[in-house]
Amino acid sequence: PAWSDSLSRSRCSPAVAAPGPGMASAGPSSRWEEVPLGAGEEEEDEAKPVVSYPPEEPPAKRQKEDPASPRIEELLRGVDFVRFEFTDLHGISRSKCVPARHLRQERGAATERINPQDMFIYGGVLGMSTTSVPIMFDEVLDGGCCRNVPLLPDWSSFRVLPALGRKEARFTTGRVLCSMGGLSAEEEELPEHPRNLCMKLLGELRAKNLAILGTFEYEFTLGKKNASGELKPLFSTRPTFSTTEFSRIEDMLYEFDAALLELGIEVHTMNIEYGQGQVEITTKPVFGIASADNAFTFRSFAKEFFARKDLVATFMCKPLDDPHGACNGGHFNHSLWAVGASAEGANMFADEGFTCSWIKGALEHSNALQALAAPTVSCYNRVVAWSWAPTSASWGVENRTCSLRYKKGGKKGSYLEWRAPSASANPYLVLAGLLAGGLHFVGDRPADGFESLPCGKDGLRGSAYDDSEACPLPTNLTTSLDALKADSYMESMLGSRFIRWFDKVKRKEIESVGGDATVESCQQQ
Repeated sequence: PAWSDSLSRSRCSPAVAAPGPGMASAGPSSRWEEVPLGAGEEEEDEAKPVVSYPPEEPPAKRQKEDPASPRIEELLRGVDFVRFEFTDLHGISRSKCVPARHLRQERGAATERINPQDMFIYGGVLGMSTTSVPIMFDEVLDGGCCRNVPLLPDWSSFRVLPALGRKEARFTTGRVLCSMGGLSAEEEELPEHPRNLCMKLLGELRAKNLAILGTFEYEFTLGKKNASGELKPLFSTRPTFSTTEFSRIEDMLYEFDAALLELGIEVHTMNIEYGQGQVEITTKPVFGIASADNAFTFRSFAKEFFARKDLVATFMCKPLDDPHGACNGGHFNHSLWAVGASAEGANMFADEGFTCSWIKGALEHSNALQALAAPTVSCYNRVVAWSWAPTSASWGVENRTCSLRYKKGGKKGSYLEWRAPSASANPYLVLAGLLAGGLHFVGDRPADGFESLPCGKDGLRGSAYDDSEACPLPTNLTTSLDALKADSYMESMLGSRFIRWFDKVKRKEIESVGGDATVESCQQQ
């Protein structure tokens, strides 16, 4: 940017270089800092990022909060209702809402206090379709048909929901993210619940003295439904990066930014994207489970926020019959950092050997990961040439046609962008899958560095769509599910029961929409 002379560069300096156009940096959190310079002082050549270490470590076993915990009492002060919210297998937000008076120890209360740890939900909720049709698992039917399981709230995720412009709002609602408890007394947590699975893999990463810093980069479509239920985009042209089009909805987006900030989510950039009614918003990277929590919150809250504006916000991959517009993607930008060791604070993606090991694992399991990154039939509309989504297991430096886009930013700013995930993918499963694949060869540093990787020393320089030697990714959900079932390593990392449940739900989904996508149908669209 060519800042005006009124903004002195010596007074306001970025802690981390800004990311490329439309991309969210997964380097350390950046912030603008006032830099008072005295007479004779010189600017530093390299600004130092502010990063907190170590990131929060997932506990070996979840510790239950004391029902009378002062911390919970403090969180609930001034709150009228509490939403116990959790993800299902698809990434859809589901919840139970409880009057906060039942969770507090109030003098003269007419009803007995509810222990916030004693919240239960239907145990087969992971077996629901996107339209809530039950898909029964044998384990849910055994030992008490369709039994309840406990919801396990993570009170560190508690937020008071924004009022969304309702100045006359009489009630205040808090929200706490939950995972699901086990199906039996011997199983404290349900390992297959996406948030629990994610925490398990983060624990595997932490055991290697590593932490992941990441953020999801979402595209979504805004529109209105007409009388027949058809979605009409908010704008029908494709004004990519158009300032004029952005100015027409900027007040609404600025209000959205303020609401996200109340939820602890820091927006980095906002812009109009390539599709009709399509907007892209990038957010600040955070450590550990918070990256998936933020993504889950972003998607569910966006739907609530824009619904109050009489709009539909959809993260469906291809919600419109637009032959030229881009599909909605959910790229995951990430870097790995050393913690609890002599190299604490080091960005491991500035190390060629480590970066090679991580890329090798992610590419090795790309076909299986496709089932988690592209989990709906619609997702495969973007697995075609020049869709700006990858069609092969490939990597390259700053190459938008590859599955893994490596962005070299030195010791502090180097990171990877995984471009396969669709905006409709469950962020917890995207993170868990990437951790599983990436960890496969960590500790096995190839002596010949990047030369050992597919696509060679420098990665793909040209279009990955034109590279006949690159390993093609599955082009429909059935093939992706077959690849996930056949990958014994991924099964060992994610669990055989999770693979079986996920496979069953997704194959039922394929049946419900009348069959899988084909290359021909996607190319035509």
